[in-house]
Order: sequence, then structure tokens, then C-alpha cells
Amino acid sequence: GREHTMLAAARATAALRVTARKAAPRLLVPPAIATTTLVITRNAPRCDDQLVVRKPPKLHLLRPDRFGVVVPHGGWRLWCLVTRRLARWLALFGPVACWAPAAYVLGLRNLWFAHLLWATEAAGPTVTKLAQWSATRRDVFPAAFCDHMERLQDAARPHGRLDSELALLDALGAGWRNTVAIEPEPVGSGVVAQVHRGVYEGRRVAVKLVHPATRRAVSEDLAVLGALARAADGLAPSIAKFLDPVGLVDDFSEKMGRSSSMEFEADALRKLRKNFSLEAGVAIPEPRRAR
Repeated sequence: GREHTMLAAARATAALRVTARKAAPRLLVPPAIATTTLVITRNAPRCDDQLVVRKPPKLHLLRPDRFGVVVPHGGWRLWCLVTRRLARWLALFGPVACWAPAAYVLGLRNLWFAHLLWATEAAGPTVTKLAQWSATRRDVFPAAFCDHMERLQDAARPHGRLDSELALLDALGAGWRNTVAIEPEPVGSGVVAQVHRGVYEGRRVAVKLVHPATRRAVSEDLAVLGALARAADGLAPSIAKFLDPVGLVDDFSEKMGRSSSMEFEADALRKLRKNFSLEAGVAIPEPRRAR
């Protein structure tokens, strides 16, 4: 009697648990827990116990980059850009490579280096930036090569006066002549920008103007380098495992983006002024934002 009573009670308890489990509403994953890459939803029309993992739509292949410039990040547009850029680089540096042996034999090395400098500047700001970096690595490149590439650090090809006036018009508006005056010839010119002496609101200043179309050229070059790095990673995974071309391009892109940003440079100057504010023999210029 007692054993039969206990068995009946256990059966009744199990039946109540099954009934409660069937009647209890199932909880879906709340939106706050769902990640940015996966969305978990119930497939209600088929079965209550089945969950479907749906991938979000792919990012658009044409989207702004760090500069706000819309460049292709995939698809046929990207590879058309890669083809055009590689053809341009080949047309610029192919002749330089072809007559290098003749220049060495005939003693025309200075003329050859002048041709190399012209091709480097014509190839765009990203290639010129790489040449600037190579000039600092005398442990890797020949001394003559570094001596010639050093000229690109402060003696790059400047843009014209009209481009400078258009940059000031874009930054300060139609009445920019009442606010700032600059000397027509720049003091120095680099890969990204050039510097003019000027007067701003009655104060002597150095006016730094970004070269026209620099941001678009840098964005397109970085997109091309990224595509080539991913292609090398897929075609030669054993070599890419050690060289990490994608990581190298990402690191270079980050540095190139910082060096091309006047806002980043202004923030760096403010930090320098703060750090050296108590040093009597150090003078750091105060950055002024164009209004």
C-alpha cells in the first residue's frame, strides 16, 4: 500500500511537470543579446522548437571610408580600380626599371634618380609616402637612394595658387580674403599638404593647405593595396602566414590615415604644447581651426 501510494504520487508529479513545460511560453533571445553579425529568430510556421540563424545583409560594396570618400570595397568595381591603378604604376615605373642598367653603365645615375622621383610623385601620395619611409631606412636601402628620396619630405611638388584659393574658399567661405592672407609661394610642400606664411585675424600664422584630391587618391590606393593583400593571402596562404600582408596593409592604412588628417595633427600639436608648457626654450605653434 505505501509503495503503491508513493509510485502514484511520483507519476502524478511527472505528469504535472510535463504539462507545465508544454504550457509555459518559450522565450526568444532578446534583441539586446543578439550580436551584430547574427540575428536569432523563431521559425514559427514550421516548428516551435526550431531556431533559424539568419545572416544580416552584406555591407554595401560602395561605402565611405575613414575620410568620408566613397570607394569600392569589393566586387567588379574594386577590381576595375585595381586594374587601372596597376596599369598606371606599370606605365610610370616600367620605363624607370628598363633603363636602370644603362644609366648605371653610362654614368647617368643622377638623371635616373630624377626620373624615379618624377615617377614616384606622379604615382600619387601613397607611393610617395612609401618612398619617404624608405628614405629613413638606410640600413635597408642604398645611401644614394635615401639621399634622393629625402627630397620628398619637404620638397614635394606643390599645387598651384588657384588650388590654394579654392581650399581657403571651401574652408572659410566667400569672404576668406577678409580673414586670412597668405604668401603666394609655399615655404615647404609635403605629400599631403603644403605650408604658406600668412596673417590670420591680425596674427602671423603658418597656413597648411591639403593638396587637391589627396584624400580620394589615398582612399583608392589603400583600397587597391587591401585587395592585393587579400588576394595574396588567398593565393599563397603558407607565405601569407608568416608575412601577414593583410595585417601589414591595415597597419599602413592606419598610419596613412593619421598622417593625412589635419585634425589628428592639430590634436598632436595641442598635446605637445601641454607637455612642454613649462619648458622655456621650446615653442610649439598653437593650431587654429578654420571656421
